[in-house]
Amino acid sequence: MEPGNEPSTEPSAVMDPRTVPARLVVLVAGVGTLALSVALLLTPWLGKHGGLEVTTAFHWTLSLSKTGALWLAALSLMAVYGALVTGLARRWMTIAVASLLVAGLVMLGQVVLQTAYRNAPPLWQLQTDWDHPIAFTSRLQERRTHAPPPHENVAEIQAKCCAAIAPLTLEAEPTLVYRLAIQALRKAGYKIISDYRAYGQIEGMSKSAWFGLEQHMALRIMGLPDGQTRVDARWAANQALGEPATGRRDLRNVFEILKADLKAHQAKNEAIRATRPQPR
Repeated sequence: MEPGNEPSTEPSAVMDPRTVPARLVVLVAGVGTLALSVALLLTPWLGKHGGLEVTTAFHWTLSLSKTGALWLAALSLMAVYGALVTGLARRWMTIAVASLLVAGLVMLGQVVLQTAYRNAPPLWQLQTDWDHPIAFTSRLQERRTHAPPPHENVAEIQAKCCAAIAPLTLEAEPTLVYRLAIQALRKAGYKIISDYRAYGQIEGMSKSAWFGLEQHMALRIMGLPDGQTRVDARWAANQALGEPATGRRDLRNVFEILKADLKAHQAKNEAIRATRPQPR
């Protein structure tokens, strides 16, 4: 054999025709993974910022996650099988396996979300005192365009799942508690909508990070004959998607913040009084 005519030992750069279908399936699975991920991020964003009705966005997400994940799982399985049979490079197999994992996670998330939605008690309102409920003002009622009506047995349902919800009694005058309650609502993530100091009622609104689900809370501050102050609260979801766990958490947070702020205020006043010269 003449010099220079030896056969090349380097791998051929020409694509094996037998791997073309497998590569195409892997590419389609990869693009499908990106498309499904973008769609599942986009629908909650449209519900919160894009003007899409929140309930519609929620159900679109459930439907899209179920249908899209099934198609993506089928494509990903074909991609993994094709990559194994044709011996594609590791990067192709990585794309196929990643697509399959994403499909599985989306399917699992859809099942968990659907189960939680169906099993949640029909409790879209919580109150510390159903015998003397807090009435929302007309200003707040105007925002409750999609609010579901309270369940006829709402007090019984709340007693079973949220028995710890109760009025808060504080050793302080109502004017101080009222001022601290406004701060507590804001610290808990609520925007003050109405401030009716003459009636001792404060109302606020917040939106969840996911879908922008809107919820409302009202606080009623009332002085007691023994000099203490009683705080009642009402939490309500603006859609039939709110969970009592969210309301229970928000009520607990507001009360805990209020108690902590009152304790800090009283400690500060005690420290100031301690530094003042005592009369002789």
